[in-house]
Amino acid sequence: MHNEEDDLKVELLDEKDVDEIVNVYKAVWSTAEKYPLEWRMYRQYTREQVLSDFKEGYYYFGVRKDGRLIGCYKAIITEKGCFGEQQAVLPEYRNTGAAQAMYEQFINFAKEKGCKRNYVNALANDTVCERILKKYDFKRWGEPYEQIKGMLVQMYERKVDGKETKDEIIGILIKKFDPNRDEIFVDIGCGSGKVSLSMSKYFNKVYSVDLDKIAIKNLDKIKMDNMELFNMDGAEFLEEYDYDKVFVGGTKYYDKIINAAADKAKKIIFNAARLGVASKIVDKMNDKEIFDEILMINISKSYSLAEDIAFHPINPIFMIIGSRKC
Repeated sequence: MHNEEDDLKVELLDEKDVDEIVNVYKAVWSTAEKYPLEWRMYRQYTREQVLSDFKEGYYYFGVRKDGRLIGCYKAIITEKGCFGEQQAVLPEYRNTGAAQAMYEQFINFAKEKGCKRNYVNALANDTVCERILKKYDFKRWGEPYEQIKGMLVQMYERKVDGKETKDEIIGILIKKFDPNRDEIFVDIGCGSGKVSLSMSKYFNKVYSVDLDKIAIKNLDKIKMDNMELFNMDGAEFLEEYDYDKVFVGGTKYYDKIINAAADKAKKIIFNAARLGVASKIVDKMNDKEIFDEILMINISKSYSLAEDIAFHPINPIFMIIGSRKC
């Protein structure tokens, strides 16, 4: 079956695309009747307004189909994160996946720029906007406010998960997991897939599990042949499937994960950033009689300073290790 979304291409726009951007905004906002007329007129940008945005540091992104610009939005990096606005799709191309393609690019762009959040605003109680924002895990941020007289908008944010397991930590994980070529490895909360990709060299099969649809979609582009991806809850996966060893890169719902895996996994390892949470995981593992040890791992990396070498520390990681007692 042909997927129309495969024909869409999101790209960074520049000044040569100004006329196309203006045409999209004119076509979209002239018919956007749920907005006040004053706002609709303001949003039909002129060439001068778009060129001014470029000079002020805004990025414009567009989605093309068969070479034609059918939608666009603009973004800017602020102290709060990556702010996106003015998303517009030509009326005849709605429901083709164009809006979704731009949201996915917007999320990835914030990651690339090292932002702590994506944020946008939308008409208060706009069910269509709320539906797509919910799909990409945006949450209401603050209270509705009046953007212009008579028009209430609501801010939404999505925290950017830009954290990756450090190479040095992965080296310790490999040693502690003691991989066997006949075993199945599970990476719960796989994120970018850095741990999964590393473990795929040592295990027969790797299952990468994450609730983040964007993370799974990105990992699907670079996965190894012995990797299988699952967009689902980690605890539910552990209850349903068979496996040998489990890594959990986060600590959310650790109790459910331990309950699901304690009787099935040969070994389970958590990485935690906070001592209090690590202590709770140890207690839970002790309750299940699977606790082995906890490591506090401190790593410092070198940098040049005054023609010499100094070191800056990386935040410590608590690695909690448990195994089934046979």
